[in-house]
Amino acid sequence: MFDKRSGHSAPAPQGAFEESAFTVQTTADQGVEQEYRELLCNRLSRLGIPKGTVEIQIQVVGGSPDGRSVYIGLLRLAKWEPRRSVRMLLALPLLEAKARKALEGTWLGEVSIFGGLWLHAASPVRSPAVLSEIHQVIVRLETDAGRDGSRVPGTPMEVDRARVPSAVTAR
Repeated sequence: MFDKRSGHSAPAPQGAFEESAFTVQTTADQGVEQEYRELLCNRLSRLGIPKGTVEIQIQVVGGSPDGRSVYIGLLRLAKWEPRRSVRMLLALPLLEAKARKALEGTWLGEVSIFGGLWLHAASPVRSPAVLSEIHQVIVRLETDAGRDGSRVPGTPMEVDRARVPSAVTAR
């Protein structure tokens, strides 16, 4: 977070989700952004995603003809925790739907438009070890989905199954 008085980054409150970037904005914009951030923090918490795993940034991406600003939530998967991170990746559409539903009952819909969520993987999550683990999880999911003898159509891992150790495919 940005401290306007000193021009330096101020420490985030204890236990808060981190904001990964800053911009100079009006107090009204900051209030709207803070409300969006709190709503997303609440939704992530309900999903079982621990603080520190995901960083949240709220950004204005444009305006509508009626004068309302369009806000998006930028989620940065900052830390890989196998179970919870996979949950985050798989549940992104659910998270967005729940956020939209929660917004229906707030004043934010009157003053802004929610443009959705974007997810970005931080460099630690793009390491070869983590990418290999993600690959194995995908293969296991596809293998489990096809246990009833049916082929899992259209999956990118169909051709990669031949390279997976038999211990993973024989589960």
